[in-house]
Amino acid sequence: MTGHHNTIHLDHPAPALTRRIALAAPALGEWGAVGRARDLEDLHAALTREKRATLALTGLGGLGKTTLAAAYTEAYGRQYGLVAWIQAESPDLIPAQFQNLLRNVTGQEVPETATTAALKALLGERDDWLLVFDNASSPGEIHGYVPAGDGRVLITTRNETWWHAHRRVVKVSPLTPADVRGWLREALPSEPETSRARLAERLGGLPLAVTQAIAYITSRPGETIDGYLERMADKEGQRVLLARKAPPGYPAPVATTWDIALSGLRTGQPEAAELLALLAYVSPDDVPFALLRDLEGVDDLAGALDSLQSLGMVRCSADSLGVHRLVQDISRWAADEDEEKRRLDVWGTHLTALAPDHEDHGGFAWYTAAAPHVLRLCGHASRLCHATGDLADLAHRTGISLNDQAVHWLAATLFERSLELRYALAGDVRLPAGRTLGQLGVAHRGAGRLREATEVLEESLAVLRQAVGETHPDVARTLNNLGRTHTRAGRCEEAIACHLGARDRYRELHGPDHREVASSYVNLGVARLANREPAEAFRDLEEARAIFTRALGPRHPQTAWALGNTGLALLAAGRHADALRTYQRALEIFEEAYGPAHRDVALTLGGMGRAYAGLGRFDEATALQEKGVATLETIYGPRHDVVVRARVELDETRRARRGESGEG
Repeated sequence: MTGHHNTIHLDHPAPALTRRIALAAPALGEWGAVGRARDLEDLHAALTREKRATLALTGLGGLGKTTLAAAYTEAYGRQYGLVAWIQAESPDLIPAQFQNLLRNVTGQEVPETATTAALKALLGERDDWLLVFDNASSPGEIHGYVPAGDGRVLITTRNETWWHAHRRVVKVSPLTPADVRGWLREALPSEPETSRARLAERLGGLPLAVTQAIAYITSRPGETIDGYLERMADKEGQRVLLARKAPPGYPAPVATTWDIALSGLRTGQPEAAELLALLAYVSPDDVPFALLRDLEGVDDLAGALDSLQSLGMVRCSADSLGVHRLVQDISRWAADEDEEKRRLDVWGTHLTALAPDHEDHGGFAWYTAAAPHVLRLCGHASRLCHATGDLADLAHRTGISLNDQAVHWLAATLFERSLELRYALAGDVRLPAGRTLGQLGVAHRGAGRLREATEVLEESLAVLRQAVGETHPDVARTLNNLGRTHTRAGRCEEAIACHLGARDRYRELHGPDHREVASSYVNLGVARLANREPAEAFRDLEEARAIFTRALGPRHPQTAWALGNTGLALLAAGRHADALRTYQRALEIFEEAYGPAHRDVALTLGGMGRAYAGLGRFDEATALQEKGVATLETIYGPRHDVVVRARVELDETRRARRGESGEG
């Protein structure tokens, strides 16, 4: 019997990368869940005995916990009104999955900071749901994400000490020898029954070991069970001789079967072996093919992937792959420290060269797809105490892009990883560290953690002042960010002081008619507006517009930005006709500079809509706001905070129009 797999073809461009956090369970492999019929029945009985149930499937790697959970959703999923599969190995990625879940179920877009509370509220109103948290590490890491209402939660974990109040733990058992012999009989019908029995005994009832043994034997012409058993004996003997244990968390038979496969790759297919070695350091799920192109040591990517898939080492979809965690663990376990560091350096160099401009909206999809893998690479670099500037820079750039996309929680984690690596580098790292601290503060602010944002931005200021002195652009920039944080927290006097400090530094650095001076005036005007000083706010915003005009010209987008904020001040003062004229001037400039499909054009349309609504012209207001929302969704996707706020304003206008017309 030959191995079943799909040949990978990469002779055409890969599809555009998109956010790919699936809520569906992973597809079952070729063999499904062999020998688990009774386990599935028992699992269903345990989960449905009461309205509220939380169950953890525990056990060593290779027992098939994820397969059992996936098979359960396939066998019994129709009995639930809502089923969601959450990849829980990296808790920082859970909020984004919750956002997708909420959008798929309700059609609503919820800001990142509110996703967990919103999901818990949604599930609290119903009792027909099943959430699966796959490969969780510890109760504490997912406790805040587990709903407490009537419903079912299924957790898979290698943590055999898992325990939490009101949660039941089930240790997954190995397959029976009879089940393994039957499996081998179906997969290897031409082999002697005595050989199948010997192999079944050696594999220890571990589904992962059985799957790999079958894949190896069927993919190699002339290979037999007896020959494979000899390889197992050789590998186990080598391990004893070298006093090497199996990788932590995996039984010896599982490690041995995969070690055999890896050795065969190194001998006969070195490019596939190198690719597999590199894949050991990224996230095991959703690795885009686009991140693997032109990878050092892998000239024939399609051929390498085909080889790995034939051995069951990777799972390939149309544009990405997944790799089993055991493959990653064994690859790292078999490498010495220098080899591990070499692999991280290969990734750092490769992704740095591949990465687009992190401040360009056109790079959003790339950074979204790369973020889990950059996070994992940084984690391994920290584990090895490997000082790598490439990964520190890459984490910093990825975090900036995610901040722009309003994925603030994950951005903050990336900035923290960047700092860990940065501080391990030799030499004076205060300037780049201070910049990363500043971005971390912006991420905290975006996530609504204003106290943490304030503390980190103040730390950034202190580090930057030590590194470059008081009068430096980075110091001024951080003062402006700290001021915006104070404004959002309602500390408007402190905000005004920060923006004045930034303005004065920019004046000293660049003179009075510089764009950064004008930007500080815009921030100052917004803070004064929040402090209920409309006259002073209008004065500051007009000064900003005048400086932008002198420095950049009357038709420059920065001049339009000042006009847009002036329109906001006029709206707050109830001067809707003046606000409309101001927004119209800004719109002309933005459209001339950027065309119609730009963020600033869309935001200006929203401002014009609010002005029209204030004048009672609701049809015109609604049309403009709908156009603005559509443009913002095209740029950011439906979840971004900017899109959510624009939709809220549109809904307010629609309600006002219905009230004006007397509709219900």
